[in-house]
Amino acid sequence: MGNFKKIYEWGKQELPYLLGIVLFFFIVIGLVALIIFIVPKYNENSAKQTTDLLQILLSWPTLGVLGFFVFMRKFHNSIEIFLENHKPKVPGTDERQQEPKVENVKIDGKNKELPVDNPEQMAKVDELKKLLDKNKQEKAQTEEQLMAQQALLEIYEFSYLALFFVDTTKRVLKWFFDLKDKSIITYDSYNIAWQSFIIDPGQRATVFNVLQQNGMINGVTGGAFSITDKGEKLLRFIGFVK
Repeated sequence: MGNFKKIYEWGKQELPYLLGIVLFFFIVIGLVALIIFIVPKYNENSAKQTTDLLQILLSWPTLGVLGFFVFMRKFHNSIEIFLENHKPKVPGTDERQQEPKVENVKIDGKNKELPVDNPEQMAKVDELKKLLDKNKQEKAQTEEQLMAQQALLEIYEFSYLALFFVDTTKRVLKWFFDLKDKSIITYDSYNIAWQSFIIDPGQRATVFNVLQQNGMINGVTGGAFSITDKGEKLLRFIGFVK
């Protein structure tokens, strides 16, 4: 049933084409019959003219033209597809050969390429650039504010420590600064060096612990201790060093 339906659909589609071919051959047969059976009854000149006409109709150029039209009728869809695929391209007009225009935009510290093939995309890129510039400015302003706040907090802290530290504590910190990169300072060497100035061992321990707890000195390797950057800043703040 399926094959019959396919044959029916094919015959329905090709019917005008088949009727044209049948009509052409009926015309040719009629002309042949005219020459054979009717024309000889008249004069020889008419017969010769008709014979010449039939020869022209049945010559290879005529049949070639007929075959060409039959071929075009049968395969016109395939020919259209072939011509479309092999259509000559004008340089610069083939979309597949044209590389999309891109523009580098820095996003989150990384360069990214964004297409700018049309005005709408370019407008989006410009808008994104403005937004990024605004974010950079806001970030820079925030960093400046943080640095200013940190500097202010540092001033407040150093002002407090300048009052909180007694003169002996400040001088011990200056001693750590003077011996920086010159000798290894341990807790024992500190006790030995300051036992004649701070006689009470408990007071010496308190001075050492205060400096360590406030980040003025810290332990390094092998039980040694060294002044920190914060300790040096405090000494400059109170004018003990330049």
